[in-house]
Amino acid sequence: MIDIKRIYPECNADTLLIELLLKQEEPKHCQGITEVAKAMKGCTRIDKVIVGLVDDDKFKRLPSYIKEFKLIENQNGLKKHHPSANQYIIQLQPAFEKWIIAAGESCNVSFNASYYKGNFDKFKNDAKSPVVNQNDYMKEYIRKIILANPPAIQTLNSWLNEIFENEVA
Repeated sequence: MIDIKRIYPECNADTLLIELLLKQEEPKHCQGITEVAKAMKGCTRIDKVIVGLVDDDKFKRLPSYIKEFKLIENQNGLKKHHPSANQYIIQLQPAFEKWIIAAGESCNVSFNASYYKGNFDKFKNDAKSPVVNQNDYMKEYIRKIILANPPAIQTLNSWLNEIFENEVA
């Protein structure tokens, strides 16, 4: 079973995505890739899986710990990185806003037909808000995409299940 407390999303929208996808609350939210790296590096239990969820735009300024991760899979706008037993980085490519819109468009959940009516700047501002988890419009849009189950969502869900199922205990 996936333990949401061992998933470390780097931004508020990534956190909301994980909460809605897994139908659980409160993953270990980190504010930025540096905080994801610190949290993961600080995990001393090598028998427990830790997954960092980060955006592609942050991979330009990598903390040294994250540089140790090697790309092991790349599909549907997601990259999976793994340096050693039980630690993974899943990278949304491109960053959350464009990634989720592309996922929606791939399954006919139109961004233009959503509350945002194609207004990317409004969507991006809402996604970056610290209270995005209280934004009913954002939650509705993401839920519709999750329910439509496009390849990007399938891959993310599959990877999380696979990672936690194969946990070395």
